[in-house]
Amino acid sequence: AKKVKQQSNSEHKNGPIIISIDSSGSMGGFPFDFARMMVVRIFEMVQKQKRPMFLVEFSVQAQYVDLTGEDGEEQLNRFLTEYFMGGTDGEEMFCTILNQLESETFSNADVLIISDFEFDLCTPETIERIRAARNLGTRFYGINPSNTEGNYQYENIMDSIWRFY
Repeated sequence: AKKVKQQSNSEHKNGPIIISIDSSGSMGGFPFDFARMMVVRIFEMVQKQKRPMFLVEFSVQAQYVDLTGEDGEEQLNRFLTEYFMGGTDGEEMFCTILNQLESETFSNADVLIISDFEFDLCTPETIERIRAARNLGTRFYGINPSNTEGNYQYENIMDSIWRFY
């Protein structure tokens, strides 16, 4: 009989993660501080698990960095000290994420968006790309740390959005 080695939880290979944080003016104060803290804690976790991580910060435009690799912590610290406060372009943020999902490294990533979701609904083309990615196994999660309801229409597009109010 062939002996099969059982895989322990510590040996389980987790997939990559893409995190996006909203740095628009409406996220100022506690919501943005919460988002930054979440990113740091998740980064610590994925580093231990040797998982690829891609970070997007969005307001008027999307800024992003691939935190995979040995210099990930240095890049994260530099990235989180920059501020891009302004309006909110959710379309560009989603397109940045969807483009990254087409890369080999992040093709099976899960997505976490930390935002108040106070931005217009994306174009029908982008919504279709989100649905196509979900059909391929990507999960889109949201955390809303503000006391606003945001654009409720995203609840129909994403897998889950958790609110903290």
